[in-house]
Amino acid sequence: MQQVNTNAYRQDTLWRYIISGCGLALIVLTIAIGAFLCYKGVGTFTTYNHSISEFLFSADWAPSDSAEGGGKVGAAIFIFGSVITCALALAIATPFSLATAIFMTEISPELGKRFVQPAVEIFVGIPSVVYGWIGLTI
Repeated sequence: MQQVNTNAYRQDTLWRYIISGCGLALIVLTIAIGAFLCYKGVGTFTTYNHSISEFLFSADWAPSDSAEGGGKVGAAIFIFGSVITCALALAIATPFSLATAIFMTEISPELGKRFVQPAVEIFVGIPSVVYGWIGLTI
């Protein structure tokens, strides 16, 4: 009996170390990707003498393909577009989310538990990229 518990404990410990190692590897990989992007992207500011304010606040995007660099690297239009898209998505989704939550908890808890909650859980389980792809193709 003691042998079984020792083997189970060893396997549990082994898998705990494996999963912890995988988690740490993901953290290191994420930091490495960020460092690589910073390393490769800093040349825009150091080698080609673009300013950070030009990058953040200019809407002109026309980078040069030559080795000398140059061109314009304003990302303001992309940043603004992302912020507007997120704000629009929040403006559309918030009323529906609040209405569904209020309906499920206050108005009809029995119907909400039986029908609405499983549907919401199914929709939550689908990655947002799938919704974007469906929206793009439709």
